[in-house]
Amino acid sequence: MTVNELVSELKKGISGAYFFYGCEEYLKRFYIGRIRKSVLGDDETLSSFNHYVVKWEESSPEELESALAAVPMMAEKTLVELHCDFSKIKSHADFADMFSTFDGDSCVFLVVAPEDTFDAGNPGKNKPSEGYKVYSKMFKMVDFAPQTPTELKKWILRRLSKDHIAIGGETLEFIVNRCGRDMFRLSGELDKLIAVSLQRDIPMIDEELVAEITVSNEEDDAFALANAIMNGDRNRALHELAGCKRRQEKAPAVLGSVSRAICDMLTVSTLLASGLDKAEIAKKMKMHEYRAGLYVNAVRDTEPARLRAAADRLREADVLLKSTRLDYIALERFICTIPSRSRTRRR
Repeated sequence: MTVNELVSELKKGISGAYFFYGCEEYLKRFYIGRIRKSVLGDDETLSSFNHYVVKWEESSPEELESALAAVPMMAEKTLVELHCDFSKIKSHADFADMFSTFDGDSCVFLVVAPEDTFDAGNPGKNKPSEGYKVYSKMFKMVDFAPQTPTELKKWILRRLSKDHIAIGGETLEFIVNRCGRDMFRLSGELDKLIAVSLQRDIPMIDEELVAEITVSNEEDDAFALANAIMNGDRNRALHELAGCKRRQEKAPAVLGSVSRAICDMLTVSTLLASGLDKAEIAKKMKMHEYRAGLYVNAVRDTEPARLRAAADRLREADVLLKSTRLDYIALERFICTIPSRSRTRRR
């Protein structure tokens, strides 16, 4: 089940059992709140009788079974939340046996796995993990995957529109590039922008205000991975790739993003060598000046020939990825064979 499908269920009425997993904690917490409101309503006194929060590391099986068996008091249903680090569960089948007392007619059961504690495998490619196989028979599995830049921009627009603040497309791009894709971080930066905009009576946020108010977070995954490849830093490149894999990003999409970044680096390097400055490069490449600055700093001491070689090797990895079933292994092999930069010998 996607987040959009969960939204549809919230509109129709929540029922049954749900299993929240994935690495986007901001959205996970947001929809926990939505489910609480949907099931328990706004009366805090009444809801306290029908709301059970079980933290597995601090609780016993009896407490969970008692919560699941509880009868609703002056309400249609109870809400039971189980928060659990599933990386510490030895047998998912045995653990799931404790849920046998769950009654979907009188209870909504919500299981929450914190970031990086539940391995779902790859259900989309019919390769689910053993844990996913067990829990998907009982729960509606909701994957809170990282939001794409397009989804983040739509979310930012909705946040700003509530306070009647406008923003242009290029500024939206600038915010995501500058602040990164972590929604908790973005939310805090948006709160600052909204507060300053309202205080100064600024109806439309521009790039100058974003640069003044927000804190830069150079979390461009494709750029970071491409930079590590270009610098011959295999450990860093494998670390960045592991992050992409953990977020379940498609291997062809990752390779495509890195290839584009390397090609942009090559273009920037060539233009830099011909005497253009950052502003001129940004204008010629139709790239935001902030991003152009990142590329200029990255390639300033790199010969274009090294970047051309990296682009050629990425092309070879692309052919291998598309002609075999290696998937991420093709990228890992490529990274393990990149030439490392020579280190100055001590005398």
